[in-house]
Amino acid sequence: MRDQSRATKFAAAMALAALILCIAAITVSQIRLAASRSELSRLNRSIAGLQSRVNNLDRCIDDCHDLDEISQRASELGLQTAKDSQIRVVSLSGDTAVAMVPNEDSNE
Repeated sequence: MRDQSRATKFAAAMALAALILCIAAITVSQIRLAASRSELSRLNRSIAGLQSRVNNLDRCIDDCHDLDEISQRASELGLQTAKDSQIRVVSLSGDTAVAMVPNEDSNE
C-alpha cells in the first residue's frame, strides 16, 4: 500500500512537472509570437514608407519624361517629332549594363 501511495505521489509530481513545462512552453511561444508580430508591424511600416518613396520617384520620373514637352523642344530645335516606335525609356538600377539596339524601322 505504501509503495502504491509513493507511486501515486510520484505520478502526480510528474504530471505537475509536465503541466508546468507545458505552461512554460506556451508562455515562451506567446512571447515569441508577440515579438514576431511586433517585427511584422515594423516591417509593414517600412514597406509602406518605401512604397511611398517609390511612388514619389515614379512621379519624378514621369515628370522628367513629359513627351509633349520633349516634342515641343525638338520642334523648336528643328528636329522631327519622334515616332512612338523610336522612343525608349529605360530604368536602370545598380550595376546594370545596357547595350543599345537599333530600332527595327531605323537605318542605324
